[in-house]
Amino acid sequence: MNPIDLIASWDIPVENEFLAVSAIRNHDPASGRVWTPELSEDDMLERITEVLRLKTKVGPYPSAKHTRVVYGYTIQEAVKRFSADEETPTPTAMSEFYIDVLAKSEKHIDNSPWVVMEWEVEQTGEPKMDAAGNPKQKKGAKKEMALRVYDANKGNTDLTRQDWIKLLMDEVGMTKAGASTYYANLKKGKL
Repeated sequence: MNPIDLIASWDIPVENEFLAVSAIRNHDPASGRVWTPELSEDDMLERITEVLRLKTKVGPYPSAKHTRVVYGYTIQEAVKRFSADEETPTPTAMSEFYIDVLAKSEKHIDNSPWVVMEWEVEQTGEPKMDAAGNPKQKKGAKKEMALRVYDANKGNTDLTRQDWIKLLMDEVGMTKAGASTYYANLKKGKL
C-alpha cells in the first residue's frame, strides 16, 4: 500500500503536511476539534514500521516523546514526499526517506532539547530542565526565596539599598536588575 493511502486510512488528513501534523497533535486549527485519539508509544512504533513497509518493528527510541517526534516527522515527510497516485516507493527510496526522517527528528531534538526533557521530567516528577539542560526553578520559587531573605533580614536597619540588592543577588541568584526590582517591591509590600 502507498504511504499516503495508509496514512489516510488512519483518518489523518493527507492534503498537506500542516493538516497532517495538526492531526497528529490532536488539534484541528480551524474547528478546534480533536482529530485522532492519543496513540501509545507502541502504536506509534507500529505505524512508523507500517509506513516504512518493514517486517521488523522499528525502535525503541530513547523515550516516548522521542518516539512521538520521529512519528510526527514520519507522517509529515511522507505527506510532503509521496502522493496518492504514485507507485509504492522502492525499498531504497523508503530507506532514504527513513534516514531523512531520523535526521530531521534528531535536529529538532538537538535544537529544542526542552521539548523532550520537560515531558520526561513531567513523567518522573523530577525538576524540569531549561534549554541548557540545567534544572529549572519552580514557578514562583524566586519570589518565595526573596520573601524569606527579606523577612529574615528586615530587622537589620544597617542594610542599605545596595546591601539589599547584593544580598538578593547572592542568596536568591538574581541579576542586579532583578534584585533591584524585587527589593523595591518587597520594601513597598507588593510581594
